[in-house]
Amino acid sequence: MGVAIACARMLGCDAALIRHAAGIAEYHGPRSQMMRCIDHPTMLRDGVGWGAPSGVTAAALAAEGFTGAPALTCEGDAAAAFWQGLGEDWLTLAHTHYKPYPCCRWSHPAIDAVRDMMRDNALRPEAVAGAEIRTFHYATRLAGHAPKTLDEFAYAIAFPVAVMIQRGRIGPDELTVETLNDPAILRLSHAITLIDDPEMTARSVAQRWAQVTLILTDGRRIADHPRTPRGDLDAPLSDAEISQKYHSFADRALGDARAVELEQLCGRFDSLDAVATSRLLDLCLEPLTGTKSMTGAKSMR
Repeated sequence: MGVAIACARMLGCDAALIRHAAGIAEYHGPRSQMMRCIDHPTMLRDGVGWGAPSGVTAAALAAEGFTGAPALTCEGDAAAAFWQGLGEDWLTLAHTHYKPYPCCRWSHPAIDAVRDMMRDNALRPEAVAGAEIRTFHYATRLAGHAPKTLDEFAYAIAFPVAVMIQRGRIGPDELTVETLNDPAILRLSHAITLIDDPEMTARSVAQRWAQVTLILTDGRRIADHPRTPRGDLDAPLSDAEISQKYHSFADRALGDARAVELEQLCGRFDSLDAVATSRLLDLCLEPLTGTKSMTGAKSMR
């Protein structure tokens, strides 16, 4: 719906046509089987990608006179509370979470835990024999001890946790086929046990919880406290952390200058004039040059 409304405005549609674009997009928008992507990770990605062409099509149809209003998630009485403060209260800034790692958020509390435990106990990867992760039911279905593709990596817990133990980071350099075949990471991943915890499952309606116990080669067990992921409203990432993640991915694909200008414009998107808005769109839509395919065998940005 967001794509439809934005495209309808770019096409010069008036308010009535924008209403129809929103209604068409809402009706035809994908409502995908999320847990299918958890149990069988693929490039379908919860249907998110299909929302873009659906929105573009909705805007084009509305501009040609195709009707579809109302969009009840915009105009229905039950949705009214969500639209209060439109144009003043920016949900992207104050009411959402940001992910520090390029994988499913459900794995993040466990990744945060091993990151802190390895650092705070001055542990080397070779000292870790395995781990136990207590978490909510849906998260245990991520599993992913030996992903064969980067999509399986993204929808896993065991393997990303093993990557953090072994390398101390999860960034663009870890999104490679070489990482999937790293024997040291696979050793750790196969030694991780996921435990379905009823209490954390009950909490998962509102928050994503996990508790990690590291098992060391000398027989010791180090237990972390139960936690929710960094990046949530109760533990927000700093502006510097968000910027660092952005540049770790964007600079190599866009070039430093384009990445910096994009960041600066996005940082004040709520106050851009027409010239700056046009420049932002140009920067977003310019083709990439000199970069590898996003779906290539070597890497996924």
